[in-house]
Order: sequence, then C-alpha cells, then structure tokens
Amino acid sequence: MTQQEFENRYGKKVDREYYERVIEPAYMASSYADKDVFVSAWDTPDHEDIIRNLTKVAEVNREALSGALKMQDELARFIADMAHLAFNAIGNGKELRKKSVEVLGCTEYLKYVISKGYELEQYDRDDLLRILDK
Repeated sequence: MTQQEFENRYGKKVDREYYERVIEPAYMASSYADKDVFVSAWDTPDHEDIIRNLTKVAEVNREALSGALKMQDELARFIADMAHLAFNAIGNGKELRKKSVEVLGCTEYLKYVISKGYELEQYDRDDLLRILDK
C-alpha cells in the first residue's frame, strides 16, 4: 500500500518519514490482506499493540533472513572448498567453482580461495587479471 492509499483510507495526511519507518513496515509484516481492514485497525486504541506485534514479527523475519544469508555464504565457501578438492583429486571442479562464484561473486570467491592458500587455477588467474585490469 502506498502512502497516498493509506492517507485516502485514513482520511488524514501522515508524515512521509513516519509512513516509511512505521506504517509501511507494519503493513508489510501484517497478515491483513485487505487494506481497508488494516487502516481501520490502525485508527483504534489497539493500534499500538498491532505495531508492537508486527515489529516483533518483522524482527523475527530479519533474523531468519540474516541466518539464511549466513548459511548461503557458508555453503558457497564449502562449494569453493569442494571445487578445489575436485580440481586437485580428479581435475574437474569446474561446475563446483562456477556455482561458488555465482553465489559469492567472483571477487569474494577469489579472496576466499587466496585466503585459504589454494592453488589458483587458470580460471582464477583469468578472473583475477580481469578484475585487476578494471
């Protein structure tokens, strides 16, 4: 719901910063499918409880997202480790390397590989030279 939609339903103007900092996040974290129901609940004495509860939900969601992103980075680093093991053991870690670069990004992948002391493969050298030439 946009600020204008909220104001039209609410019947009053609200400060832009207040809308962006409080109202919009509360609406996005709410289970209200109907905008009119959300706005009518907003205009009751209980709306502070609604905000407090929605803030808790938003915080839980932020923590879950943070955990998922951390796990994603750990998984990408694991894939990088496996790629280098595959290069060294069987000489074919190209697909694992590709997936790790896709998740971490080329620069982060190279920083990780170098920090682990892994031997740079030709793909790594080519990417490193490309980055240094920028």
